[in-house]
Amino acid sequence: MSRPTIAPELLAALTGDAPKRLIRKLDEDPQQAAGWEWVEAEGAWRVTSPKGEVVELRHALLSEPEHVGCSCLLAPRCLHLLATLSVLELAEEVPGEADASPAEGPPPEAGSLETGSPEAAPAGLALSASQRDAAERAWRAGVELLVSGAAGAGAALQAELLRSVHAARVQGLHRLASSGLRLVKATRELRSKSASGQLTALTDEAARWLEAAWLLRREGGELAGALGQSRRSYAQEGSLRLWGVASEAVLSRGGYAGVVTLLCDDEGRGYTLSNVRPGESGRALGAYDAGAEVGDLALSHRELGRAGLILQGATASQEGRLGSGKSVKAVRASGAAWGEVLAPWLKRALAEQAAEAAAALDLPPAERRAGSDLLAGEARVLGASAAALWLEAWAGEGAHHTLEGVVLNRSPALPALENLKLLARSPGLRLRWLGRCDPLVPGRVALIAIGPPAEEESPQEGPRLVLPEAWGGRCNLSLDRLSGANLEGIQRTPHRVEASAREDVDPLTLVRRRLERLALGGRSTLMGGVQQSVARDRARLSGALYGAGGVLLGRLAAAAAGEGRRVDGTLSPPDVEGLGRAFVAAATYERAARRARWAQGWGACAAGADA
Repeated sequence: MSRPTIAPELLAALTGDAPKRLIRKLDEDPQQAAGWEWVEAEGAWRVTSPKGEVVELRHALLSEPEHVGCSCLLAPRCLHLLATLSVLELAEEVPGEADASPAEGPPPEAGSLETGSPEAAPAGLALSASQRDAAERAWRAGVELLVSGAAGAGAALQAELLRSVHAARVQGLHRLASSGLRLVKATRELRSKSASGQLTALTDEAARWLEAAWLLRREGGELAGALGQSRRSYAQEGSLRLWGVASEAVLSRGGYAGVVTLLCDDEGRGYTLSNVRPGESGRALGAYDAGAEVGDLALSHRELGRAGLILQGATASQEGRLGSGKSVKAVRASGAAWGEVLAPWLKRALAEQAAEAAAALDLPPAERRAGSDLLAGEARVLGASAAALWLEAWAGEGAHHTLEGVVLNRSPALPALENLKLLARSPGLRLRWLGRCDPLVPGRVALIAIGPPAEEESPQEGPRLVLPEAWGGRCNLSLDRLSGANLEGIQRTPHRVEASAREDVDPLTLVRRRLERLALGGRSTLMGGVQQSVARDRARLSGALYGAGGVLLGRLAAAAAGEGRRVDGTLSPPDVEGLGRAFVAAATYERAARRARWAQGWGACAAGADA
């Protein structure tokens, strides 16, 4: 049984009631309870501290004070209880706020197949006074996070952020609430000094949180797409005819492992089924052969990714996660050739696919529709360089583009890296591929699956990919293990190629680095002698024709500096409004400018030389 999750408002309330001395002790070691003894019995958990105090967690979703308790006399205002609750996952949904349906595993991670899309709010509606107050509270909490930085955001500041999230939920500011919850999760990961913590995610969520709050509180009170809509976990989809596309190993930042399978309908609309549980990377291979339960049908993910599926009474989340409730009726159907399944992608030029993926990438990872950031095509293997497989991909209209194929799951327990090395020993090999485009580097694709190319009238010359019939014309690179028998004409060693020339320095990295340092380390990262370094960055941006970025970087540094240090050496109060606005402006500029560069790079596909 997975450990319980905790409602953000309960954690905020208990943290707010705790004495300051306990908060200080918790901040000194926020992960102390992770090493205590955790025992599950009869649907409840008992967590025993080194000195013998026992914390009880009595519900799968801890949302009420009576769901938790501690054997010590100070409970519930005790360190044992607070430390235990602080290492639990924050719940995405709480009772009464959404139509809940059981979902497998944790919330989807960035970089998995399991992602979705938001629903826009109607524009032109005025905010109420209470909604404006909630937005104002969120803005202040966000700026306070910028002042201290995530590294200095202790339990008290996290509690204020969680209270702001709860206030936003209550007032119907759904997009603000979901962004705030992701921001708190990213902050907790970084403060836990976990290798899973991602500074990129923290910076992006801080920008989204402050941007949404600013749009909601600005003069006039008009909504500008920032309100969002209450997220329903699962909604009725009726009857569905789906085709298995591919399966992928999932190694989550929170210590979960498993597999997720992507399916699509005739129009290419994506859906997913997953088997993700707490565990190490090796668990993914076990989950691959375990049942992907949907309705009354039990089918392994290995089979599901290659078969067809007919559903009646289907339910699915906004991002395409299929429900597995008792009312769902499922029947296995015949699959289709992989080329037919990939037809929604293959019928479009690579540059066109990339342009649509770019629109999806502008959304938070948890708000992209399943498969919306994927690309597919045909290519010829060139060889290997470092951990990349270089491909010459057909881009349409007689053009081609050199792609850098990588894999996300590099664990030795999974076959992904070994599969790439084997493919690199077959220069000239033609294949079909499915992958996820890199949001930062045009031409880089995280490969998910490969298969033989379309059949030709005459036999193909050179190396050939020969897959077992049971594989359905595709190899899931992170789960299926290739061997030399699958590659005719394979060489003894990988064919080495020179990496495609890329611009050595991306000028926009100068802006991004400052934003990330501010989000992590706070206001002090832009003060003192740093001002001279900022001036150099501004000059380099201007020289690279990104002068607006230099101006915004200068404003950010000026707002952070405020009046400098007091006589006693402490930092003076920052320009709160200026710091928040400058951060949002610089982050918005960097995101838009980087996306334009990214789209330009993919646009080169259509201008390639004749294949």
